[in-house]
Amino acid sequence: MAVSDILYEIEDLIASSKHVMFTNKCLIEELDLIRLIDDLKSELPNELKRAAEIVGERDNMLARAQEEADRIVGEAKAYANKIVEESAVKQEADARARQIVEQALAQEKEIKERTMKDAYQLQENADNYANSVFDNLIGNVGSALNILEQAKKELNRGRTPARVED
Repeated sequence: MAVSDILYEIEDLIASSKHVMFTNKCLIEELDLIRLIDDLKSELPNELKRAAEIVGERDNMLARAQEEADRIVGEAKAYANKIVEESAVKQEADARARQIVEQALAQEKEIKERTMKDAYQLQENADNYANSVFDNLIGNVGSALNILEQAKKELNRGRTPARVED
């Protein structure tokens, strides 16, 4: 019989016993109570043994659960470390890529500015050369024109206009 059943029987024995008037006392059959106490004494060690086994099983389950939890936490930490390392490598690569792009943009800007400056200088030099050529040409053409006008004057000076007589 289970310990809880024996305790219920003891409780029933007390509840069904005769009460002494004007007191909180009752009369219980001694043999019935002794039998129930003997049953309790014989069952209690078994119950305690089962309780100890259950506690042992619980402790084993908790130990296994703790080991599993520790293993999972270890794996999670290893995975997190791996992700952090990969993330650090990626961050370094991203930073290096940004640095290269910034350098390329700076070089591009510098090359454009230099090219524009060189193009402006070339245009200015070409304009100056063209103006110089035009000035020389104008000077030469002007000199030639003066020479031609002088030649024409001399040609006309030496000649007197002929009169046409009617």
